[in-house]
Parts: sequence; C-alpha cells; structure tokens
Amino acid sequence: MAPDAAPTQQSLVTAASRLFAHHGIDAVTLTDIRRAAKQRNNSAIAYHFGSKELLLQAVLDKHQPAIDRRRDELLELLDTGDAFTTHVIAEALVLPLAEKLKDANGGAEFLQIQAQLLTRGDRRTTRAARPAAQRLSQLLQQADVTDYPNTINLLLTLVLHGLADQSRRARSGDADFVHALTRSVTAVIETARATTTCT
Repeated sequence: MAPDAAPTQQSLVTAASRLFAHHGIDAVTLTDIRRAAKQRNNSAIAYHFGSKELLLQAVLDKHQPAIDRRRDELLELLDTGDAFTTHVIAEALVLPLAEKLKDANGGAEFLQIQAQLLTRGDRRTTRAARPAAQRLSQLLQQADVTDYPNTINLLLTLVLHGLADQSRRARSGDADFVHALTRSVTAVIETARATTTCT
C-alpha cells in the first residue's frame, strides 16, 4: 500500500462515521462517503477497505481499543473481591461508552452507529461490549441473575440508545445524565437479581 495511504483512510473513516451517524448506515452510499472525504478516485473505498461493510468495521474499530482498556480497568476492581457490587458492574458497562460523549474524534457518532446496529439486530452491536460481555455474563451469574442473556440485551439497549440520544442533543458527557444512566443500569441488575431470588 502507498506510504501516504493513512491520511486517505482516515478521511474516509471520518466521512463514513459522520454520514452513517447522521443519515443511517443503509442510506449512505459509497459515492456519498467518497465525495464527503473529497476523494476523486471512484475506487478509493474498494482500494483501502474492500467494501462498505469493512469500512463500517474500521469506523467501529477506531474506538474499540480505548473502550476495552477502560472497561478492563473498571472490571479489575471486581477482581479484588470486596469491591463486588452491582453498581461497579453498571459502571463497567456505562462509563467506557459514556466517555465517548466527550471524544471529539467521532465518539458521539460511534454511539449513534452502535445504537443503529442494535436496532437492526446486527451482531456487531455487542462489539462495544464484546470483550466484557462474557465477563459481564459471569458477573451477572455470580450475582444470581439467571436470565442474564435477556438482562444483557436490556442493558445494552438502555445504555446505547440512552447515550446515542444524549449525543444527538450535543451534550458532551453531562455528568448528571451519566450518573442517572448508571443508577438505572444498577436498578435493572438489582431487579433481575431480586426476580431470580424470588422465583
């Protein structure tokens, strides 16, 4: 690949992120992205990414490492034993994604794209939580939540759609909203635990 490929790839990812978030993944064409990225070569996306789906994956992959690192930090608290609370589990789910509200490098767009993927049932929806999804499932089981698959789906819906809506309101990580969302996630987990205990 040409040594100057990185700036072209970055401009294509940035344009795709903005268009996918604002117009919907399915409504955006390769031509739309190429033009928004100011690329004259009709084959630029095919050359650099291969397809629209792989370009979408590049948009998602741009944000995933920071989310994974932050979530790992928060989940480490649970490994100390004494720190095991449903609130810490909720923070591990919410905070790494909520921090994207303050990410001026396409974080809000990432949240809106994730919410779209969730709505259309795309398996990549859980990519924002995948590295932690198995750990989260184990923690919910440890917390006596037996219906953890449905609980996780409910939590992802609450978190991703809540944050995507917040990002569209041009709020850069309103602390009150993030605290309320974390409390709501905690309440869902506690309710799932109580339901499990009662049955």
